[in-house]
Amino acid sequence: MKNNFKIFILSAFGLVLLSLNSCKKQEVDNETQTVVDNTTAESEFMRMQPTVNGRAVNNPGVKKQIMSPFSACPNVSVSGDTSWINQSDLPTMTFDYGTGCLDMDGRTRSGQMIAKFSKPYDSVGCVVTVTFSNFYCNGSKFEGVVQITRLATFSYNTKVIGGKVTGSSGWVITYDCDRTLTMTAGSSTLTDDTDDIFTLTGNASGTNRNGKHFTVNITSALTKMATCKWLSAGSLEVTPEGLATRTVDYGNGTCDNKATFSVNGNSFEFTMN
Repeated sequence: MKNNFKIFILSAFGLVLLSLNSCKKQEVDNETQTVVDNTTAESEFMRMQPTVNGRAVNNPGVKKQIMSPFSACPNVSVSGDTSWINQSDLPTMTFDYGTGCLDMDGRTRSGQMIAKFSKPYDSVGCVVTVTFSNFYCNGSKFEGVVQITRLATFSYNTKVIGGKVTGSSGWVITYDCDRTLTMTAGSSTLTDDTDDIFTLTGNASGTNRNGKHFTVNITSALTKMATCKWLSAGSLEVTPEGLATRTVDYGNGTCDNKATFSVNGNSFEFTMN
């Protein structure tokens, strides 16, 4: 009798294990929050260099006068010693979005983005340090330091140090990156930044709004058009803590808010903010 009872218990336990294993096999890893949050941070922080470039590239010495034509959003001004003699008062370009204005990519921004130049912007080796003052994009607050180094005429290294995005509901994304940006279109029309297109390569890391750490590696150069809200081409790999690496594909160059990610043989479409 006891032996029969033991056999029954062992058989039942085996069925439970089999059931659990079957459930695990059927579970699909469809966690998208990390991919969405990385895209939210990446799209805006990587826009800082083209924004600076659009104004500064037309003014080799970062002159006191900002030349037209440019849109009224943001209002741009230059202060500091533009003769580069007083190193304690380096030229500073302030991008002032006021209480909110509609930028050329269709996003509403407010507050200030402040860019300080180590030397004339047309000089290879120029370092631009960008900080923020109460800066918001579509209701989310962006903080941190963006350091832009001119590597060549149309190539730049961009580092985001201590990047932070805070949503209107209180969620927080952290973001750091080391990227190379190359201008691939728009270099022949320096007074018109609407036709500028940049490609991005490099890596990044951060935490999503749920506190989960992630790393990012670009596998095919990303494309960012000045007039598009979103990344429009390229692919990258995102690895959330404790989960499998997922591949994100931003498309073939069409400006839309759709992208896909694939993980463990499954593909999902998601909407970029």
